[in-house]
Amino acid sequence: MSTALSTRYLAPDIARGVALPGIALANITTGWIISGGAGYAADFGEVRDPGSRVDNLAVVLHAMFTMLLGFGIGLLAQSLLRRGLPRRWVQRLLWRRYLLLGVISVLHLVLLFSGDIIAQYAVTALLLIALIPLYDRVLMVIAWLLLGLSISFFSFTAVVAVLQSGKRRPTSVTSPPTSPSAAGTWSPNP
Repeated sequence: MSTALSTRYLAPDIARGVALPGIALANITTGWIISGGAGYAADFGEVRDPGSRVDNLAVVLHAMFTMLLGFGIGLLAQSLLRRGLPRRWVQRLLWRRYLLLGVISVLHLVLLFSGDIIAQYAVTALLLIALIPLYDRVLMVIAWLLLGLSISFFSFTAVVAVLQSGKRRPTSVTSPPTSPSAAGTWSPNP
């Protein structure tokens, strides 16, 4: 009697292990530390300093975690299909699994932590599961269309940003008071 050895890929698990602390770091000041003002929040990844190293790292780790979600769904679906399960059954199983994740995350979002993002992953997973029965050619057409839409959208927003940054500022500038009597107290650096 022969038994097939199951192979577990360690790279996705390691990548998830790296991504999760990054996501936690990005959310630590928005929901887990209660403080008035949180002037130090930018040091922990809150988006108060857009473009900082920590914010950029959090965005990369969030994107990596999302890609790993799709990779995991693909591996699970392939594994179930290789066992001879019908495609519809695999789809239903995955739908139930990610609908349950969605319900739990919405409850968590409403009752415990308003910054929960797992509901977004559940919705993404449900959209990916809907793509399982499609042929490769159809998936490639969808992928190219989404890529084209993304490039168009970001190109459009970049052009709008450049055009808005080039708008002229008002030319009338009020000069600062030159004596203490003109404004109550006088400061050379207004």
